[in-house]
Amino acid sequence: MSMRAPDGQLPQIKVRVSDELRSKLEASARDKGWPVNREINARLEATYSNEDRFGSRANAAIFQVIGQAIHELEQRVGRRWTGDYAVWRAARDVAIAYVDQLRPPPDEAARIAELRQSELNAEAELRKAAEEYNQEYSPLFDDNFQPIYPWDQQIVAGTFESQPGDEGHQIQRTAYRKVFDLNENLIAIRHQIQRITIPQVEQHRMYSKIAHELLENLLKKSEDG
Repeated sequence: MSMRAPDGQLPQIKVRVSDELRSKLEASARDKGWPVNREINARLEATYSNEDRFGSRANAAIFQVIGQAIHELEQRVGRRWTGDYAVWRAARDVAIAYVDQLRPPPDEAARIAELRQSELNAEAELRKAAEEYNQEYSPLFDDNFQPIYPWDQQIVAGTFESQPGDEGHQIQRTAYRKVFDLNENLIAIRHQIQRITIPQVEQHRMYSKIAHELLENLLKKSEDG
């Protein structure tokens, strides 16, 4: 319930609080040397000020939770995180772990997962075909699934002219063409993955650069102030 205040005076709001909260407000007001009403008003203003400064209540809450966790860490180990390297590392891990819990799924995550599985399947099929041909005939392919002998490239390109009845070359032609096509399919899948993931990496680098620049500016302002 609130009452309309006369001109020049603050309006009154009647609110019930617990004895514990009242004791805390009174103690804080006593330390600052001002009335309890002013202490309440200052704390309410700080709440909205924090939301404005952090952009949202959610952003402000993140730092409150991290701050509380670090405070409890300091109490447990008996050292401040700003003055002890080991405690600082633990505090950093707390902050990172909490932020990681809020991580949204990457853009096009389902599509990337599907392509990754296609990549594994295509590579397995390619490797199986190359190994079968290498075992059934003399070695035809190297570890990169490329023809071993220079003239084999002509077969792959379709420019090698085998003689009539030369079944060995025909078999090689079939083998090279199949492995070549499977390898091209694998390369195409990998190109699709790159077209999706590379922009995401570049975007992350850009946003990370912006974040570091903002942090440097904030630190500089705090030092100047």
